Amino acid sequence: MIYLTMIGIEPFDIDGSKRLRRLLKYYQPKLILMPNSYSAFKANLFNNERLQNLKDYVSELNLWKENFPNSNEKTLDEFLGNRFYKDTEVMWYSKGNDTPVIFLNIEEETPSKNSLDQTVEKILRASPEVARAIIEKKYSEVGKQGLSEKAKKEYQKRDNDLIKKVLGIIGREEVNVYGLGEIANHLYKLKINNLEGNIILIGSAGYIFGDYEPNRYKELKTKLKELGIKGVNRIKLNEADKSLYTI
Repeated sequence: MIYLTMIGIEPFDIDGSKRLRRLLKYYQPKLILMPNSYSAFKANLFNNERLQNLKDYVSELNLWKENFPNSNEKTLDEFLGNRFYKDTEVMWYSKGNDTPVIFLNIEEETPSKNSLDQTVEKILRASPEVARAIIEKKYSEVGKQGLSEKAKKEYQKRDNDLIKKVLGIIGREEVNVYGLGEIANHLYKLKINNLEGNIILIGSAGYIFGDYEPNRYKELKTKLKELGIKGVNRIKLNEADKSLYTI
């Protein structure tokens, strides 16, 4: 039997790495679905690897200080340490467990630069404790705020694309499969046709919980179950702090 868990994340979560690591360890997915593209994934891994070099890290740190001069140094350090957490944690889990990763190429949110800068500045100016409270507030507000007509159409399109991609995966139809080199593609050929266990979809909390109509989540679950998914669940990344996942 196949179970799908959709994890909604906030991109600037300064506890993102450890939270996602906990959930991956708990669910032990046999397949991971990523809404972004493989090229974006590779670019983020490259940038994260670059930050492991002290000289490059200091250069990046100074650049952020220049752009956000009122940043709290401790918060900025934690921020940069989790800058690419989604991609790095998926990479490490995939490598360690020989788990295929499929990139769905479903476009992610692209908020305006002004809106993005305001969010980042608010987080970076705060102490780590206050920054965490700001991020928790963002998680709590997801799904409660109204959506613009543009967002409603975009989320509906993503749901339709998701159904098509899952049909391709579960229905053995042709689907673009990417992964971490030959290992993922080899495992895809061996395992997908007899896939059992958990599938994880990691996407923005805004999309995962962005119900553009009252019955959206219920109907999405129904459609996925018709494709052979036994159970469908969605959670926010900050739920990884619950005792269920921290034991």
